[in-house]
Amino acid sequence: MVAALALAAGCGGGAKNTQTDDDDEIEQFKCNGRRGEYLVVGGFVAAELGIRIECEGDHPILTKWTVDDDGERDESEHVIGRANFNEIWRAFEDAGWRNLADCMNTAAKDDDQVYTFEVRNDDAQVTFVCQGKQLPFPFDRLVNALDVAAGEFN
Repeated sequence: MVAALALAAGCGGGAKNTQTDDDDEIEQFKCNGRRGEYLVVGGFVAAELGIRIECEGDHPILTKWTVDDDGERDESEHVIGRANFNEIWRAFEDAGWRNLADCMNTAAKDDDQVYTFEVRNDDAQVTFVCQGKQLPFPFDRLVNALDVAAGEFN
């Protein structure tokens, strides 16, 4: 939740930041339609908070947003390095995103926030939900990977 607080504090109105690559090996980088995001509703930071990485035309972008109780959306978009995108995507692969479905978090309470995930590439797409203040493995890995990446732009 600390990461979510820091994320919300850093959401600026449409600001664009750029992160560059250090590795020449990234020249072979391909987007392959990769996109991963989470949206959390019912948290204490905002009525809605989300982070998305996506890649179109071999240019990775990170978008983060909040929506307040009045429906006011605050969004910022950031170009991220290809190496950073691949690092985040490895966390999604390690979590086995293709095989994930709605979680059964026995620690969740009825009034806990609800996370909705969408992950896709050119070959597959999955959407799943997990409720709780603390998510079980591997759902927590997806949130952590996106939170860490978004935290670089606070």
